Amino acid sequence: MASFWFWSALFTSLLLVVQPRLGVGSRDTYWDFKCSSGNFTPGDSYETFLKSAVSTLPEKVSSSAPLFFANDTIGSQTKDQLYAVASCRGDSSNATVCKSCVIDALQEAPIVCPFKRGATILYEGCTVAYSDKGFKMFSINSTSSNDIALLKYNKSRAAIESDVLQKGAASLIDAVIDKAAELSPVHFATGSKVLDTDGHKVEGLPSALDSFQEILKLAASKEIVLFLDYDGTLSPIVSDPDKAYMPGQVKQ
Repeated sequence: MASFWFWSALFTSLLLVVQPRLGVGSRDTYWDFKCSSGNFTPGDSYETFLKSAVSTLPEKVSSSAPLFFANDTIGSQTKDQLYAVASCRGDSSNATVCKSCVIDALQEAPIVCPFKRGATILYEGCTVAYSDKGFKMFSINSTSSNDIALLKYNKSRAAIESDVLQKGAASLIDAVIDKAAELSPVHFATGSKVLDTDGHKVEGLPSALDSFQEILKLAASKEIVLFLDYDGTLSPIVSDPDKAYMPGQVKQ
């Protein structure tokens, strides 16, 4: 399981879906969204920046094949700035479809997050985010970065044993992440695994940013330490090793 924690930290998304073997219709609307705190006033410069992103970012993303990833910074360095980032699915081969998805996302985000200075919205074919703060994906060494993180799940219970699900998900995660890591220049893969005779299956979709190789370069020959809370989730990053409880050799 060590490979799961390491690789999943490098990938932009890892979606697991458990479902019975039923037909599922396609969706043209967004899958989920997240609004940030902080508002802008209608008619001010930030709204102008957002409209500018709608006209420039979709073209940048759709013309970046095969990666289909781009970011943009709009505004003066001494005043308000808007940081925008967008990516289409790694298995996308149609620039027109990619561009259309990003346009829809940029137009829908201000509707679901009215007058918010930041929003992240997920479609089946693309993901778009904007904020008045820089994102970690812009610069690995950024000191003023902003996380993009979304977690969505339903509260229904699948008729399947938890240990069967966990073992199946673990093996699938390892397989699809290894597959995505081997593919270049687009680090993207999908996979599914049937878990039982009732047709329950788990699906995985990892995708890496354009900076994947830079991340690997920075991580090479370095020890990576992850801290887990009691519930198994990752603890907040500890910036000062002296304040963390760990063996002396790790601190060094």
